[in-house]
Amino acid sequence: MGNVTGSNAVNVFLGIGLAWTIAAFYHSYNGSTFTVKSGSLGFSVTMFCIFALTAIFIMLLRRHPKVGGELGGDKRIKIITTTYFVGLWILYVILSSLENYCHIPGF
Repeated sequence: MGNVTGSNAVNVFLGIGLAWTIAAFYHSYNGSTFTVKSGSLGFSVTMFCIFALTAIFIMLLRRHPKVGGELGGDKRIKIITTTYFVGLWILYVILSSLENYCHIPGF
């Protein structure tokens, strides 16, 4: 979880920060103003936290000896867990996109 969260943080900080820095230099050089409309990350952060907590809960359940450990156990349980995690990711992307393009209300 730490690796995923840290990787996402670096991607966001470098991805957005570097792009905005280049855009600011570009607009400054061309004599225009670089503006970014203010918005709210509350919806996306809330969804991320809820989905992360459910993922942690599933991983804790997977540690039970009857399941076979986090990475071991029955193949059906592995497939169900993988499908659930991929589904969470797809749902997060869909919900964040819908909120960003004003199809669903945010906070």
